[in-house]
Amino acid sequence: HTALMLAWGRKLAVVGVFYMIAYTLLTTSMLPAGNFFALFFLYVCAMVAGEIAILINVPPLCFMLLVGVAFGQFYPLTGGLSSAWSKALRAYAYSIIFLRAGFGIDLRQVLKHGPTIITILSVVAPLIESVIAGAIAYALFDFSYLWGLLIGFVLSDVSPAVTVPILLDFTKRRLGTAEGLPSVLLLSGTINAVMSITAFYFILNILPEFTTGSIGLAAARIILELICGFAVGAVVAVRIGVFFHSRDAFAQTVYILSSSLALIFASNYIGYPGGGTLAVLTSGALIGPMVPKTRHEVEQKLKFLWIWTGQPFLFSLVGALLSFSVMHPDAIWKGVIIIGVGLAVRTVSVVGMLRMIKSRFQNNDIKFISLAWCAKATVQATLAPVAYSIATSSNFSSEAIDNSVNVLTIGLLSIILTAPPVSWAMQRQGPLWLRVEEEDKVEVPEPIGGGVDVQLGDVLGSETLV
Repeated sequence: HTALMLAWGRKLAVVGVFYMIAYTLLTTSMLPAGNFFALFFLYVCAMVAGEIAILINVPPLCFMLLVGVAFGQFYPLTGGLSSAWSKALRAYAYSIIFLRAGFGIDLRQVLKHGPTIITILSVVAPLIESVIAGAIAYALFDFSYLWGLLIGFVLSDVSPAVTVPILLDFTKRRLGTAEGLPSVLLLSGTINAVMSITAFYFILNILPEFTTGSIGLAAARIILELICGFAVGAVVAVRIGVFFHSRDAFAQTVYILSSSLALIFASNYIGYPGGGTLAVLTSGALIGPMVPKTRHEVEQKLKFLWIWTGQPFLFSLVGALLSFSVMHPDAIWKGVIIIGVGLAVRTVSVVGMLRMIKSRFQNNDIKFISLAWCAKATVQATLAPVAYSIATSSNFSSEAIDNSVNVLTIGLLSIILTAPPVSWAMQRQGPLWLRVEEEDKVEVPEPIGGGVDVQLGDVLGSETLV
């Protein structure tokens, strides 16, 4: 107990020092009702909640999410929290998590399974969920089927922020690696995110209230987005591999992360967010084999950034988006039905198709895949507010605003209902269901270069933080 109190005392002292430095530099912005004070307060509360969660063996994202929800409802100074800063910090967290996903993919394992499984997990199952969820939404709400599809594609993504850290931890522990399960899910999950984002904007662009052109132009935009995303990601990876392969891990991490941030922000600015996500994933997957000597160190530095900055900001800011004052009460129970039916259909389709094609995965592997494929958080937090933001800022009709509020409500509700329990279940059931690969069967990679390995397990007390 004494050691724990001393550790908390040191952390509080560090927080105090940081606040004084920030106040000296930013003055009024670090006073109550200031933007940076709100961000600082939210970050500290999220980190404290995460540490408490670790002590009681609960995934930290659960408590971080709850802190954000409480912040959005009850904190009297939320007017100081800039929506622009919130979007920027969430984009920063997305960059880290998609990079980690790219670095964690073993392309050799993925190629052993072929494209069929990837297509089922990343495209077919999400499309089935989108169509069914859209049909249920159309039946429950008084709006067109296109609005229902918009809700369907908001719900169709599996959250990288929930699944990627757990899958990377399982890779390190060799859980399921003999079958290549973590790599398959890392790649499929990110392609799923790209598909959901591009499909969402396609539907948004052909909605009568939001239309900016013909269906043909919207379809051409999707194709262009995917081609450019892959090409730009490959160019970034080759540039880093050629010009930075001999640099130390810190320099590589700085350049890789700054390039990813530039891709995410630029793609959002020009209206092609799916392309930026695909570019980051592509660059991460291709860079790893190009820098084998420093790959492990770069991965550890990205892990450090995720634990200490990306995770607390992402989940607390996502929780803060939830505003009960904006929600329609009847949308909540209707949303629960839509989400529940969508998850049931997604689970049945994943299990059925994987068994039908007689994949290499065993029954327990398929059970874990169906569980992991229920997590929702990252893309839902990105897409759910889009229609509402456009409708309220452009003086749209009251009907369009009401419809967009329903999209926002159901998207954020899916995060609350799925992210915490799925994260907990994955960490609990994964070691029980997945087979540990024997050491003599593990393919030995090229030697890893020297350097400082950034480990936070000793500092924070548990690997479950990720």
